[in-house]
Amino acid sequence: MRDILKSLIIVVFAVLIGLSAVFGYVAEKLMNAQPPTGTITGAIILVIGTIAILVLFWKEKTI
Repeated sequence: MRDILKSLIIVVFAVLIGLSAVFGYVAEKLMNAQPPTGTITGAIILVIGTIAILVLFWKEKTI
């Protein structure tokens, strides 16, 4: 039960990080932002989130 809960939390974090990157890009396009701050912010969030999820997943596998 605990493993399922941890896996679910990791998946939810992954989905939220992906959605935040998508919403940043969409907001940038809707506002015609110059320079493209939404894409830059989305990319940074995506990279940091991906690294965090990989670390959590790796830690989970080594325990």
